[in-house]
Amino acid sequence: MNLLEIMAFMASNDLDITRADTFVEGKSVKQGAQITMGADLKALINIQTGKCTPVLFFLNNEQYKLLSSGNTDLETLKSKQ
Repeated sequence: MNLLEIMAFMASNDLDITRADTFVEGKSVKQGAQITMGADLKALINIQTGKCTPVLFFLNNEQYKLLSSGNTDLETLKSKQ
């Protein structure tokens, strides 16, 4: 299973996976970019103790909004690329 399949499986089976989608800050640095996201304290503690691994994905806003509203029509989604 690839990472996306693992995450989808975890989410659809109510396993221990959470979403943190609050963008806090982004800045350009010598190595590329540094992105800061907001999450709850439990997530930070779980990262620090090695219980969970943070993974950052970038989603197309229009596609994300359509999918969140229940629209799964691939033609419509692909037209938003």
